[in-house]
Amino acid sequence: MELDDTDLEEFDVELPLEDGTKLEDLNDEIEAFSKLCKQMHSLDLIKRTNDALEEFLCDEIELRVQNTCKGTFDKPMLRHSTKWLYSTLYPWLQIIFSSNSQLSHESIENRLVAWSKRLNYHFCMIFCDSRISELFDVIVDFPDSKIAIDDLIVCMRRLDKDYRYRLVESLHAAFRKRLLIPGAGTMDIINTYISTIKCLRLLDSSGVLLEKITGPFRNYLRTREDAARCLVSSWMDEKNNNNELIEELGRTEEPIDNQQDVRFNDDNWLPDPMDAGPDYKSSIYRSADITNLLVSLFDTTDLIIKEIQNQMASYLLTKTDYDTEKELTKLELFKLRFGESKMSTTEVMIKDISDSKRIDSFILGNDNPLRRNMSGSSSEVMMLHGTVISRLFWPTLKGEDFDVPEQISNEMVKYDEGFQIFKPRRKLQWLKSLGKVQIELELQDRTLEFEVAPIYATIIHNFQQQDKWNLVDLAKKIKIDPIILKGKMNFWSDRGILKELPNDEWLLLETAEEVDPSKRAFASNEENCDNIIQSLAEQKAEEFKMYWAYIENMLKNLGGMTLEKIHNILCSVAEPTTSSSNSSFDNNLEDLKSFLNQMVVEDKLEFQGGLYKAKIN
Repeated sequence: MELDDTDLEEFDVELPLEDGTKLEDLNDEIEAFSKLCKQMHSLDLIKRTNDALEEFLCDEIELRVQNTCKGTFDKPMLRHSTKWLYSTLYPWLQIIFSSNSQLSHESIENRLVAWSKRLNYHFCMIFCDSRISELFDVIVDFPDSKIAIDDLIVCMRRLDKDYRYRLVESLHAAFRKRLLIPGAGTMDIINTYISTIKCLRLLDSSGVLLEKITGPFRNYLRTREDAARCLVSSWMDEKNNNNELIEELGRTEEPIDNQQDVRFNDDNWLPDPMDAGPDYKSSIYRSADITNLLVSLFDTTDLIIKEIQNQMASYLLTKTDYDTEKELTKLELFKLRFGESKMSTTEVMIKDISDSKRIDSFILGNDNPLRRNMSGSSSEVMMLHGTVISRLFWPTLKGEDFDVPEQISNEMVKYDEGFQIFKPRRKLQWLKSLGKVQIELELQDRTLEFEVAPIYATIIHNFQQQDKWNLVDLAKKIKIDPIILKGKMNFWSDRGILKELPNDEWLLLETAEEVDPSKRAFASNEENCDNIIQSLAEQKAEEFKMYWAYIENMLKNLGGMTLEKIHNILCSVAEPTTSSSNSSFDNNLEDLKSFLNQMVVEDKLEFQGGLYKAKIN
């Protein structure tokens, strides 16, 4: 709706009745006001009060916008306010000009048009300022607030480009104050950025506004270690509300790394806008989908690829039925978005799970010669199922070594023997802390079923032998650190199975006792939610520790060095990553700085005058 397109003649000079106002009283007011205007015209006072009249009308417009439009985003307030202008404000203005008997009808119309244009422009300014100041709230409420965006589009078309800069500055200030702060969750920041993309693309199809807004998001998300994890989680977790992002993964013509900023065979190519910044790329900000814009927040796709591998590994390792249909679907979407070569490692992981089903069927089936010899004994039924993974293609897995119950240990030996028949010259290395165990606890007054991690099953299995255990004695039997064991024992304590006594004694509760409701609510499936995959930060720390001896000897032999020099030397000696030809240190300057500073804190290095030096004992 363009304000200038409104035909003044279609509005009758009829004033709306206020509550409690009679028609006769209103007519009397109009006649009295018209008589007053005629007297002022005769005294030539109307010309002298034009400025005061215009200022008064502008104040009324501003007051109207603040009282009726502020905070209302789900109604067409621009149309509502414009209707008020033409049906309430301008009729009074028409009475003022019509009371001048010296003016012709055409002159009156010309004056009304001139005044209406000035007041319309002022109204657009006030309305636009109001909406720009509330744009952050409009973005948060999107798409419910789309009507407010449409109103802002109409207003900004009539105003100069200065309001585009005001919009950018206002959003920058709002993001710094209300969003890009430590108290905001990373997923909330990403979701707000997605809504920002949608809103700004409606406001500016060229993407210039979006390019100017992206900078603060990119700079801040780089400080969030979980930024990549949250983004990948929105693709991997089907229970979240970002179904649009999942659908968008496959809607691309070519992988991200193959996309070019300039397409020489594009018949629809357009030059960059005049107000585009130096970082503006038309292929990203004008035509790229939301997924590409989210990925562009990171320097390279390597961080995203590693996080996909980590989260895919976590999903695959929790499967007990070897069903990888959903993961294969996600893999195909990731291939379309990032390319097949970068997804080759993830493809191997999924294939490992499929192969594990075949291996497990052989070991537990009659095709296994060892099983055929045992088929006559019902007591020899194996209850252990295994998942065989390729160590070189999987992320680093966290593991705790401990002694499992003898029954399970015997099952592992038999499983290993069957595997060597299936794949000669191969040997299994068991990760005892990974997996799931289905157990049934038969107590005096209740029977409970759980699906837990092996360490929890091992703990409760030992209480079959005796009802009370000392923490240290149980730790020696299981061969695990007592401090770690105590944290695991709390799992059963929270569920009312074990009870902690003085002197680190633990008792099996054959009869149920009341458990603290807060603990019961807190006790979730954390035994299945333990971080079995090392985070990217932990992997980086491990990677730097591999080079620690080299760094230390280098500083001892060559003397103090700057951070940049150490980084350059490591880049030349480090092996390239599997996903690119670059060294694994090429993009890790900040991570290297954090590691060296940690070595300074641990008193292993000195930092003086911008140089890192080996500690002299």
